[in-house]
Amino acid sequence: MQYRLNSYIVYQTYYSRTMWTVLSQIRRRNKVDVTSMIKSSNSTWSEEDKKLLKVHLLDYLEAEPSYSMFQIFRFDPFMRGLLCAKPEEVFDRLSIYFSNNMLLSGLLFAGVASSAMHPIDVFSLKENVRIYGELNNIVSALTVALYMSYAIVSTIVYLIISVESHDPSMTYRSILKMGRHCGYFYLPFLLASMLTCCTSITLPQIIYNESRWSTWIGFLAPIFAFVFIVYFYMMCIMSIGNDMLEWVLLLLFVPWAPYTRKNIVRDLKVRNQNLLKKAKEGVLKIIKEEEENSISTDETM
Repeated sequence: MQYRLNSYIVYQTYYSRTMWTVLSQIRRRNKVDVTSMIKSSNSTWSEEDKKLLKVHLLDYLEAEPSYSMFQIFRFDPFMRGLLCAKPEEVFDRLSIYFSNNMLLSGLLFAGVASSAMHPIDVFSLKENVRIYGELNNIVSALTVALYMSYAIVSTIVYLIISVESHDPSMTYRSILKMGRHCGYFYLPFLLASMLTCCTSITLPQIIYNESRWSTWIGFLAPIFAFVFIVYFYMMCIMSIGNDMLEWVLLLLFVPWAPYTRKNIVRDLKVRNQNLLKKAKEGVLKIIKEEEENSISTDETM
């Protein structure tokens, strides 16, 4: 009986020590896992973010100019320019960008909202101009919806960025993420702008349709003004020196502009090299400093 009792005590002692050893190892593993999580959280930029930055910023600026019409939908050139801003200026520039978007879309929305809220009574018009009244009502409603959507989305995105972008690194990362989607975001605004021009064509037809001059003044004159001022002069002749942005927009709206505007390719290469230099002094320097701080923190821990 005494032998069995001693054996039981020895077994319990061995079992207790074994379990204590196992639990200690588990605690050490958990401590290492938690520490590694804390270490990895020091860097804002993941490997996927760095690959996106390399493809859409560094590789683009270093490569030969692309003649693709739809490159604006791969990455927004406005966001690419913001990625090259100085760290102390990037948030202010981003704020100005969204403020201008909200202000412009809000003003345009207010300008056409009355037409959508008070549509034309088509049945009170003469039969030969009812089609213009219907077109004006439809175009006004679509324009208001597009401008309102653009203003609301711009406001929400700006509020989110204002709340979470507490340092240049987080601001740069938000710009990189938005750049993949903002190219598509311009389509509703451009469509609404063109629809706004359509209202200036339909209204004169309703008011002055009895006159032969209404066809010229109210229909052909706005078209000629739009084509000459916006499409021909601004796209094919005028240059404001922002060659990277102009290049992408020209290829979308005026694909032949690179062959008609002199020195645009040369100026684009110079501009891209300048933007690349600014990016190395800004976003790339921020990422490098974060990596160095992360390594030093790992060694300390």
